Amino acid sequence: MCAVRTKPPSRLPAPTVYDSAAMRRQGVIVHSSEDGRRELGLDLGRLGRVTVVESPAPALTDTEWSTILDARIAYQRMWGGGRQFQSLKEDPFDGRGAFARAYSTTHYIGSMATPGKPDKVITMRKVALNRHTLGLASSETPPLVDDLSFWKVHDTQRGLDTPLAEVIKTRLKDWAGRGPFASVAQLPIAALSRAGTLPHASAGARDADDRNRSAVVYALMQVAAAQDDLAHALYAAQICEEFRTRVFALHLADHSRIELHYPPAARTLNLPDDRYRVVLDRANPVVRRMLWSFPGFWLDNTSLARVLIGLVDEGRVSLDQLRRAALRVLWSGDATQLGGRDTTRVSRLARGEHVSWSELHWFADLLARPRFAKYAAHSLLRGAEVRRRILAEVGDGPYSVLVQPQQLLESALRLLSLAADMYARDADDR
Repeated sequence: MCAVRTKPPSRLPAPTVYDSAAMRRQGVIVHSSEDGRRELGLDLGRLGRVTVVESPAPALTDTEWSTILDARIAYQRMWGGGRQFQSLKEDPFDGRGAFARAYSTTHYIGSMATPGKPDKVITMRKVALNRHTLGLASSETPPLVDDLSFWKVHDTQRGLDTPLAEVIKTRLKDWAGRGPFASVAQLPIAALSRAGTLPHASAGARDADDRNRSAVVYALMQVAAAQDDLAHALYAAQICEEFRTRVFALHLADHSRIELHYPPAARTLNLPDDRYRVVLDRANPVVRRMLWSFPGFWLDNTSLARVLIGLVDEGRVSLDQLRRAALRVLWSGDATQLGGRDTTRVSRLARGEHVSWSELHWFADLLARPRFAKYAAHSLLRGAEVRRRILAEVGDGPYSVLVQPQQLLESALRLLSLAADMYARDADDR
């Protein structure tokens, strides 16, 4: 472990609360109940109405929990995982049952009702170590959330690594008079994770309004999470660029977009970018299982394509392996994402017909794309040498995020305000 030197840090602001009047000015209506549950609502003109239900884990109803589990299947549909998916569908971080002693978890179910379209549903959770039970003689410190434990800070000059949580502890020597923090378990950090969606697949091509429905639902969930959060200095997350720039961004009529504020952890920690990188800890066996089971998310698609093409050229990936992968693609629902010419090329490979080197390269590139990489996991990403090459030559798919709740809240309210103006104006024009 090495000592990580940060630039002179700017002091994180003390926690603040947006009062109810400020929320109403944004058009957000909040209803609270005594059991800690809340409901937020917002009308967005012709786009429809957004509703977010926020519930502490112990207060979830059976129906709500069933909706959350159903929405999480979208992760398997997109990224694969096989039996490994069960570890993601439900885990201790959900804070249910006996795990409520270890983790303080709040669940969110957001929905968008648009006339003439099925409701769009997105789920999320906010989870932190339950600091009320830390240090009790009868309790052991539970594992850190994945959004912290999966990452390390790499010193490119000295070649040494420090766990991300340790760097944060050094950075947060004090916050709002609550430090110093004796261990990483006491850090005032929550993780935002486990986004799931319903329905699992869209019929036909998605237009800007379809994407914007996802954006506004997710934005109102961030408002619910951050609006009165006095307990946390930072939120941690791990997302890929596509989520930030496409899935959860508001797409405007001039083809520009409004994104939520998801800064890289290195920027938030003020780490000099000419020396430090925040990267996945690939020595962590759980991280390795994620890489092999969900390569479309956890591995960088561009460098994965380059390595797969090289493995094909070197004969380390056989024609038989490629044919098995091609059969899996054709048998899957993802085959509808291929055009007619591409379907023909995959079919020829699956039938064992002669294909050119350029076609093999094209198929290897296809298997590195987010939606199709799960088929490479079954047939190609096996064997010690192949996995060694992947670990050494393929970059991370997601990046580590650390964001102040106030900044995330303000970016979400800005996105929702612009959406309200855009769709109200559209309605008036009609």
